[in-house]
This record gives sequence, structure tokens and C-alpha cells, in this order.
Amino acid sequence: MTVKNVREPSARLDPVLLQRLFFNLMRNAHEANRDQKITVTLSVEQDESKTCVRINNTGVPISESLAQRLFDPRISRKSSSSGINMGLGLAICRKIALDHGGDLSLVENSKERGVTFQLELPRQGGKT
Repeated sequence: MTVKNVREPSARLDPVLLQRLFFNLMRNAHEANRDQKITVTLSVEQDESKTCVRINNTGVPISESLAQRLFDPRISRKSSSSGINMGLGLAICRKIALDHGGDLSLVENSKERGVTFQLELPRQGGKT
């Protein structure tokens, strides 16, 4: 894990829900790239109003058609023949971010740099 420009966090957060969000993003990266070794990197930047966490994996990019609907419930590129995968993981992750007054978005999706999600959270006492 790489951490850059980090000061003491100053946001009101639910650690259990945020743990679920990060776990889902890392599990999705692993499951989408089962046949290759990938690196997952977290970086954090802050300003007066928000904290941004970027979660990058060096895996294969997400297809453009899927990327446009990535946070919709029941959307997934994983096989669902077993009936276990319901495609709710990223929708839940985004809902967690929204419930914290922030947002989760796909900000990079390329063969060269992999896939990067950005979690933005308002800082306590900061402007949004």
C-alpha cells in the first residue's frame, strides 16, 4: 500500500462500512483478474473540504459498455451461473460513499494504467 500526502483524517466515518467498501473493491479486482498477478495501490490526498482515496489495480480494464453502468444494481462482468453473484458489490460501495456525504467513481480505465476508483469524502468542518 502506498500512502501520499496524508494528514490526520478529519471526517466522521463508519469504519465497518468503509472496511466493507475497500474490501469489496479489492476483492472485485482480484476476482476480475484471477489469472494474473495484479498490484492494488491506495493513495490519499486531502484539501480543506475533502479527502480523496484512489484505489488502483493494475488489472484488465472494464469494458466501456459495463463501465457506463458499473454502479447499477445487478450489473457484473462475473459469471453468475452459480446464482451467487448478484452484481450488488459496487452499488453497495457507492451507497456507502453517498451515505457518508461523498461519492465513489471510476476515474481511470485503461490498459496502460489499469482501473482506478476514487472515493471522495467530506472533511469534518470542511466545505463540500
